[in-house]
Amino acid sequence: MNGTYGAPSLNHGSINVAVGHFDKAMRTASGTVPAATTVLRDVRVGRISIGDVRAAVIANAPQSVLGMSFLSRLKSFEMQRDRLTLSW
Repeated sequence: MNGTYGAPSLNHGSINVAVGHFDKAMRTASGTVPAATTVLRDVRVGRISIGDVRAAVIANAPQSVLGMSFLSRLKSFEMQRDRLTLSW
């Protein structure tokens, strides 16, 4: 099955992380930032639902991104311009 998605628009629930739990350092395009790691019980994109996805919560991040811990579990994915096509 395939699903094609335009520019990302994420509607996500709140993940509460205590300040002291940002015990990791992640390198991003903006530099090194504090982060906390977790496992998400269920990540849904369109009709795709994948459980037990490893994730990082970046302190004060302006947006959420779909990482390889989710994408690598799909049959395939392709990014062209502002379109992401997921196959599962």
